[in-house]
Amino acid sequence: MEEKTTCVAIVPSPGYTHLVPLVEFTKRLASLHIGIHFKFIIPTLGPPTDSTITILNSLQNSNLSTTTFTFLPQISIADLPQDASTAALMQLTVSHSLTSFKKTLTLERCSKKVVAVVADYFAAETLSVAKEFNILSYIYYPGNALSLSLFFHLPYLDKTTSCEFKDLKEAIKMPGCIPIHGCDFPSTVQNRSSIVYKSFIYVCKMLHFADGIILNAFTNLEADTIKAMQKKEAKLPPIYPIGPIIQTDSTIKVKESEFLMGWLDNQPCKSVLYVSFGSGGTLNQEQIFELALGLELSGVKFLWVVRAPNKSPNGAYLKEMMKNNENLNFLPRGFLERTKGNGLVVSSWAPQIEILSHESIGGFLTHCGWNSTREYC
Repeated sequence: MEEKTTCVAIVPSPGYTHLVPLVEFTKRLASLHIGIHFKFIIPTLGPPTDSTITILNSLQNSNLSTTTFTFLPQISIADLPQDASTAALMQLTVSHSLTSFKKTLTLERCSKKVVAVVADYFAAETLSVAKEFNILSYIYYPGNALSLSLFFHLPYLDKTTSCEFKDLKEAIKMPGCIPIHGCDFPSTVQNRSSIVYKSFIYVCKMLHFADGIILNAFTNLEADTIKAMQKKEAKLPPIYPIGPIIQTDSTIKVKESEFLMGWLDNQPCKSVLYVSFGSGGTLNQEQIFELALGLELSGVKFLWVVRAPNKSPNGAYLKEMMKNNENLNFLPRGFLERTKGNGLVVSSWAPQIEILSHESIGGFLTHCGWNSTREYC
């Protein structure tokens, strides 16, 4: 009887920002383990975006023929809380996809020897299926060590705190971390009576049952926090800091890339301020006007990646921006004409990896997301 191919299931959460590090991690893993098949099983909230399809296709373009992907049936946003944050939507999408995930993994096990599941932390609930099938389960954590430490600590805080975290008078102290005030906790855990909160606490509890945490950071950057989590008395799963893993090149919109890079080539060294708030970050209308005014009055050369106004700071995270926003009619009247030659405004997307490494870039105005922080370093 022919021996089954060894397979590792990769489970991202919905959203491009959490998908990219997992894709890059898988590329490196596949290059080191030629005989292993890597299967992406992807929960979805709405149809996959063009950028999602492109980054997944890059797995095949990099000669990694042992890597494939499958999208799970789409979850209806009508079935999720209407006031849920972006993070909550990601996690709840996975919760509602567990049945279809289990079916897909069962089918995969019929033809291959599935030995492990590697899941994004927002997809931590899939670890329960891995445990049921008695296969190894790992969490891929794309963020920093401080936030991971907080999420490990949240179930304890849930047991020992009676009020809302934002009402705590003293900052929370955790080993190897700076004290954190409850009002600075993620919005996902700021309403302890909500379904969103209870679901997220469950995810935090699941982290403790992983066979290991693959952390996209490195010890020299967060030495105290990582070493504290790795101590035996912490009683946590093994922590493997394997970062920084970042996207090494852009794979989309080649024509736009050529135009933007050509513009940067004509600017003096370290003269341009690059303005971008991540793959899904958005500003409201007032913030857009204020930022535009500030850029204009500063006289500084700038390259601004702008999206249509949205009340949510992550309004574009789980969807593509509509093409009718490309006329930029939400900017102040006359702004483009007055800043012509000194600044360049592009809609929705720019090749950030190439831009940040260009010699004309002298500063970066950012939302301080973990991907952007590492790419600028």
